[in-house]
Amino acid sequence: MAAPAEIGKYRILRELGRGAMGAVYLAEDPFIARRVAIKVMRPQVEEGEERFLQEARTIGSLSHPNIVLLHDFGFAGELPYLVMEHVEGTILDRWLSEPHGAEARLRVLAGLCRAVTYAHSRGVLHRDLKPSNVLVRSDGEAKLLDFGIARVENTRMTATGVVLGTPEYLAPELLGSGKFSPRSDMYALGLVAYELFGGRNPFGADTVAACLRRVLEVEPAPLAAFSSAPAGVATEVMRCLAKDPQVRPESPERLLAAIGGVERVERAEPALAAGPAPAPGPA
Repeated sequence: MAAPAEIGKYRILRELGRGAMGAVYLAEDPFIARRVAIKVMRPQVEEGEERFLQEARTIGSLSHPNIVLLHDFGFAGELPYLVMEHVEGTILDRWLSEPHGAEARLRVLAGLCRAVTYAHSRGVLHRDLKPSNVLVRSDGEAKLLDFGIARVENTRMTATGVVLGTPEYLAPELLGSGKFSPRSDMYALGLVAYELFGGRNPFGADTVAACLRRVLEVEPAPLAAFSSAPAGVATEVMRCLAKDPQVRPESPERLLAAIGGVERVERAEPALAAGPAPAPGPA
């Protein structure tokens, strides 16, 4: 489908991406000459209009430097659209294919921890944390994107009987009860951190069935054994990946503290930073 010339008052410049729910376009507000990203719902998406409105309300309730900002919501004909800030940067799954040191990876992880902490404090569960929903700005800061299946506590917004999310990032308990919680977000955050330093998702497989079986049965190799992750960070990441949700942390507080501790050591010991290079990035 060709990109429209305009959506509402916004002039469309080009398509940025396309997914199951719809397309995202780079556009410009003609009155203030500001570039924005416009997400337009694909026609005939199940519960699409309600989900889009829920996403607008969810993002609209959040204001944090590590979360994409919502500018506007409207309808193009009968199709709803979201107008969000346009952020120059690289999607995390592509960023991970490039060489980056441990310090840059810690900065991305710290930004995600702050974003999740803030969202949870506002009663919002993201429910689809994964590298393709994270953008890394040119200055190294992370932005959490796509709250399309997020849920505000005490509301329900999913297709009946369907667990929404990406298979290799679903917490094990979701394959049973299907009940999302802050700890299921923490599990997905732990997997993103595992990929940041380990270079892979330990549950990836050729089929969905094989992937889900690995989620239930496979214990990931300890991150400290094969990556450049600082010991304290690696320990907290593995706690996030516990099969039992009660063993997992409920918030990123300890993981963020471990990252902060690493940063303090680096600032306090500049001679070490100038010494031998750290271990290679992803294994």
